[in-house]
Parts: sequence; structure tokens; C-alpha cells
Amino acid sequence: MDRKNGQIVYLRLSTRAIAQELFPSLQEESQVKVLRENVLKGGYRLLDYQDDPAYKPRENVVNIFACGVMVPDAIEASRLLRKEGLFANVVVVTSPDLLYRGWQQASKLKMKNPGSRFSFHLERLVPPAERQVPVVTVMDGHSHALSFIGSVFGTRTIPLGVNEFGQTGSRDELYDHYDIGKKAIIEAVRLAVES
Repeated sequence: MDRKNGQIVYLRLSTRAIAQELFPSLQEESQVKVLRENVLKGGYRLLDYQDDPAYKPRENVVNIFACGVMVPDAIEASRLLRKEGLFANVVVVTSPDLLYRGWQQASKLKMKNPGSRFSFHLERLVPPAERQVPVVTVMDGHSHALSFIGSVFGTRTIPLGVNEFGQTGSRDELYDHYDIGKKAIIEAVRLAVES
């Protein structure tokens, strides 16, 4: 809304209703402030298994970056994978563009100032112990929109998305056809961990 300093906002609308209970309900003002900042910077961690004693980033951990209406599928996939002994953290991407721009800006600053340490939001979402953890990205848009995330940390990435158009069917049929639903997420996580 600010003509001088404002930015263009691109909103993706969906006809799929999402349970708002999925959004974290926090009581402490400091937690609410941090969550708000994370949302406005492009993403936040929704499911985080770091405190589980069986959590071993080099063996049984994957980070799922899910955008928009794919978040419930990522959560369900994560819960099912947990029963197999796999920890699939879910990071909600509120803006692929902001995550990408933050990474690019920090990279340029590092190039111009060798030896300096500039951090960006994506770095804060993925702690150092998880930087080499495989990544699965999923959105109901083109897969390339999130595919950069793995290269940020130099790790294996499986991007899921809709890369062609023209099919008709129910939502579940289309999610299966385009390999973006819960089943595809589970298969991608298994593949990422095995490789």
C-alpha cells in the first residue's frame, strides 16, 4: 500500500478449504512476534521433530517445504512417515519469492564482502545440523518455484509441483496425476532418504 517503499503482492487463490487450526496458536507475545516475522519473511517451521531422541539428521530426517494448499498433505505425509521411523519436518512457505530474494541478497553481499557473514531467513529456518538433510518441496504451482531450496544448502532436493496443465478430474485424481499429493510426498521422502 506504500507507493514509495511498497512491493507488489501476488495472491494465489484456491477453492480448497484449509483448516485454520493448522496455524500455530501461541500464547506468549514473544512467540507470536517471532511467528509473525517468519510469516512475513517467507516461511516458518510448523512440524519440528528436533527434540525427539531418535532424530538423526544424517540418517532419518527430511525437510518438507510446502506451500499453500499443499500444507495439509505435507502434514499428513509427515505423520505417516513418522510411523516408519522417518522424521519429516514441515516448513510452511508463505512466499517462495521472499525466500529466494533473501538468499540472493545475502549471496550478493557475501560476494562483495568476502569473509563477512550475512544470514538470510532460509538459513534461520534450517539449523546448521540440518543443512545437509534432503529436501522435498511441494506446491500446487510449478515445481521450479521452490526447487532452489536444496541448492541453498547443497543437498539433494526433490521438487514436486504442477509442470503441465490441461487435465480434468477430482482434486485427489489430479494430485495423483501430477504427483503432488500425500502419496507422492511420502514416496519423495523415502527416495530422498535412500539416496
